[in-house]
Amino acid sequence: MAEPPPRRAEAQAAFAAALLDRSQRVAGLVDGHGRAAPERFMVWRNTMRASLADALGAAFPATRRLMGDDYFRAAALHYVEREPPRSPLLMTYGGNFADAIARLPGLAPYPFVPEVARLEFCRLTAYHAADAAPLRPEDLAALAADALPTARFDAHPAAALLPLPAGGLAAWQKNADPPADPSPEPAALVTRPDLDVRVTPLSAAAADFAAPLLAGRPLGESAALAENADIVEVLSVLLREGAFCRVSVTSPT
Repeated sequence: MAEPPPRRAEAQAAFAAALLDRSQRVAGLVDGHGRAAPERFMVWRNTMRASLADALGAAFPATRRLMGDDYFRAAALHYVEREPPRSPLLMTYGGNFADAIARLPGLAPYPFVPEVARLEFCRLTAYHAADAAPLRPEDLAALAADALPTARFDAHPAAALLPLPAGGLAAWQKNADPPADPSPEPAALVTRPDLDVRVTPLSAAAADFAAPLLAGRPLGESAALAENADIVEVLSVLLREGAFCRVSVTSPT
């Protein structure tokens, strides 16, 4: 006796699971003549895997150049099978791709490659982040001087600070389109002032100051954590690059 057809929800779940797991089969798939058609499902499976791998290639162009097309493609397909999309928004796919390729034995001698991938996804995230008017230097100038140490800054939705100690910034700059002169700095500030995504190199001392400030720590406390930073210069860079969208202070008692 033939098995009853699966319920719709069960069939959809089985279909989705089999798209990623080549060992699974989907019951009830037939052609126009009622004959089993597993080969037609293979077309769906291969198209889906190829489309997601293509999306990763588009999201990580510099990483792909560094790895080479064939190695990147193999890594992308491996990632697709183990990390299916969890959102209908394709622009969010690949958030942990850098972590995945960092575990590849072939990339162990090249730790800057996963850093490049992190930077590329951070730029993509910044591009799609919510809009907000950036804080301007004149907004800070309006604050009372004795209240400045208590000032807390809200990071702009598009702003992020990335530590890149293995040289990922320079590697990305050399493989960007168009390429740029490589910077030796170990950190990068990603922002989107005027809807234009920018990457600004930061020294270790500058990053020591910027990191707590972007995390919402008070200005005075952040400065104390970065004794070697030029506080005025770094704050000027952060404001110029649109790293903040609001500032608040605690009135002195």
